Amino acid sequence: MKKLMKRRKAIVSLAFLAFFAFVAMVAISFFFEPVSIKLGSQFELVPIEVADYDINDIGVADVDQDGNLDIFTTNHSAQQSLLMGDGTGNFVEVLADVGLSQDRQFPRLENSGRSPKMDAPGFYIYRQDNLLHLVAKDTEAYGNASGSIELSAVVEFVGQSQAEVDVEQTELPSGIIASRIQFDISPGGHLDIKARESSSNKVVLEIPHQVQIADNLPLSAIFVGRDDVTPDAHSFDLMWRDRHSMSWSDVNDDGLLDVFVGRGGIHGKMRLFPEEFYDELFINQSDSFEDKVFQYQLIKDDCPGRQSAWVDFDSDGRLDIFNSCGRNASDGLERTHQLFQQQPDGTFEDIAPRVGLNLPRPGEFVWLDADSDHHPDVIAIQNRELSFYHNQDNTFTPEPIGNLADPRNKQFSVVDFDEDGSLDIYIAGKLKSYLLQKNEDNRYQMQDLREKGLPGYSLCANWVDYDNDGYSDLHVIPGGLYRQQPDHTFERIQVLSNEAAVVRERINRLIGWDRMRYQKARCSWFDYDNDGFRDLLMAQRRDSIFNRSVDRFKGEDPPSKKWEVRLFRNKGKNQLSDAHWLSVVLKGTPGNLEAIGASVSIETPAGTQTQIVGSSEGSYFSQGHYRMYFGLGSHEQATTVTVEWPDGRSQVLSNIAADQLLTIESIGSEASA
Repeated sequence: MKKLMKRRKAIVSLAFLAFFAFVAMVAISFFFEPVSIKLGSQFELVPIEVADYDINDIGVADVDQDGNLDIFTTNHSAQQSLLMGDGTGNFVEVLADVGLSQDRQFPRLENSGRSPKMDAPGFYIYRQDNLLHLVAKDTEAYGNASGSIELSAVVEFVGQSQAEVDVEQTELPSGIIASRIQFDISPGGHLDIKARESSSNKVVLEIPHQVQIADNLPLSAIFVGRDDVTPDAHSFDLMWRDRHSMSWSDVNDDGLLDVFVGRGGIHGKMRLFPEEFYDELFINQSDSFEDKVFQYQLIKDDCPGRQSAWVDFDSDGRLDIFNSCGRNASDGLERTHQLFQQQPDGTFEDIAPRVGLNLPRPGEFVWLDADSDHHPDVIAIQNRELSFYHNQDNTFTPEPIGNLADPRNKQFSVVDFDEDGSLDIYIAGKLKSYLLQKNEDNRYQMQDLREKGLPGYSLCANWVDYDNDGYSDLHVIPGGLYRQQPDHTFERIQVLSNEAAVVRERINRLIGWDRMRYQKARCSWFDYDNDGFRDLLMAQRRDSIFNRSVDRFKGEDPPSKKWEVRLFRNKGKNQLSDAHWLSVVLKGTPGNLEAIGASVSIETPAGTQTQIVGSSEGSYFSQGHYRMYFGLGSHEQATTVTVEWPDGRSQVLSNIAADQLLTIESIGSEASA
């Protein structure tokens, strides 16, 4: 009897300990951001180094067209990454080497969380944690470091030692305050400068800085950026560009991917500044990129760019650019979206007002040929309004779908998951997510996510057949993988999930606390090692109540700009020997070599899967992942592979062997593996 009582007491004690441990875990997760990811047996964490400061977007493209997928990021005015993959899991950073730095004269001048090494005596100029730092290190041999900096912003000095400073401020007709800083820094001294808006405490980085350094300092002793680049003269400009999106395509049909870069709008106040601002169009010169935005006549026109995408909206065989713009906070005016139509001579003209796509409010979008008439349509968010814009003879007619719970950033993910011949769309949202499917009238409508077993909220989402069983599954953050069942419902399997964050969010929603609004994440699935099983690239901002409190105590502007980037390798090749696959890349015609707007249908005895070029896209605001991935399950070949090209032509290949990357060239050329 005593033994039984002791056993009961031990069980009760263990139960209490488990309960209190659970409560402590949840309580801690409210203040500290939980980062543990439940991997399961099919995934493993592999090391990768990515520019992780102030990420805006992360994406995938085969930049050098070698068949191996590469990784890129946009980081506002901070250091970016362009990682070239070799197909075995190795990546090499090349962004600065190929001329894609934000300041071409001073690579790695971008904002960062790190400072240069400062190994040699000299005068160092660099940006760290939003501040511009001037440091005179061991400059006794040259004397004081003196000069001036001019910029269109109010300046504050948040750190100063052995430095004399004089500031002259001038109010411009637009209300912007321009500053001219004259500095004189003794050896061993430093000056830390914060530039902000005239009417708020918001930091302003993306404006030119005109710098003049006294010539007592030799050029060889002046070091700019984290790469310690020496200037060509004592007078030079510094530039940061607030990059939001990167959209890749072969603009000039030379077989090399070029990239359109969409830039922000200085908190919606760009038009108030005296400088001219432009987006960027980098043309690939084989070993480097050159900005040709003026040659192609892409006019920014005060657009606070958010998302961009290439699309042949008028089916003329030439790719156009759709660029979403945000609200201009300076005057309450809304900057309408831009549709740059490519002209026969290769230049671009904004025709959005003529075709009904001069949408006035900020919001995300996705292009797809919803009615299979070879004229791409677009689904777009305007504040809380979700609408389908039907392309009818190159004029767009809005058809309302419904209202969203909140207007914050959304991500579209597109695939025909139930294989009924119509594309399905999952819209990831922090407060609420949505599923769009066609009804009996062939119109998109919102479906009940609970009936399908899909998550009701998410930070990011991708359709992915992670186990190549022939069914498209859904991955979201924080909930992880939702595996599709044969009846086209879904079951959460607690793989690649953040269970602490899931529990915390459930409690938040019970008590009505919108905790997820502080969170941001990006996720993209791609086959980085070419083994046929897609791997997960995930970035999440480390932002918690604790982090925000620390930032405020340090006098910094929350939220935290530090992200955590992780790469998870899919080990399915070693574990699922009966799961076959087929990856497809299309080679289109000149003007649209990526075949954007095409669809591929793969038939096996189990059914027909359909994807569009871009179904694999995991970026929020960018574009470039044009490879398509099909799981074939136990089938060792595809009975047919049917391509619907953007111009309306069809091409059918029969009895295609599984387990290969298949490249299909437009009609007139043979398919090659």
